[in-house]
Amino acid sequence: WGPELVPLGASGMVFLPLPADLDDSNEDEAVLEATRQLSQYVAGVRHARAVPQAQTLSGGSPELREVLQLRVTSLAEELMKHDVELQELRRRSRMVPPEVHQLQEENSIVASRGAKLCEEAAQQSAKRGQLEEQQQQKMEEVQGLRAQRSEVAEQLEAAEGREA
Repeated sequence: WGPELVPLGASGMVFLPLPADLDDSNEDEAVLEATRQLSQYVAGVRHARAVPQAQTLSGGSPELREVLQLRVTSLAEELMKHDVELQELRRRSRMVPPEVHQLQEENSIVASRGAKLCEEAAQQSAKRGQLEEQQQQKMEEVQGLRAQRSEVAEQLEAAEGREA
């Protein structure tokens, strides 16, 4: 038997294909339990084949074989059901929800706007610094002009006082 096939049934050989990615499903305890039980059954079938045919016929009951076959079929169905569920979970875990794409676009737009606003803020800050510097120069100039005005006013008063 290959790694993908497990024999089922004591009388006729029935092969049950096992998925190739079954080994990756170690996280699911139910699948592990079903696999363990299936392996035990397969080992029991191999042991039963080693017993002489006459002894098997006289000691083995058809009811027991039927019960075992039903149990193995049930386990195989459970195993396949879990495998399908695991495959669906893996598929869904690999998918990116559409909201993520929308959020990425919105994030990109917000980041772009943020970068532009930071650039504008830096420009405004530099412009403010220049304006404050100009304001300081103008205030010094105004103080100088006021001082000149006071001087001229004093000189004018002095000149008017000498003329009078």
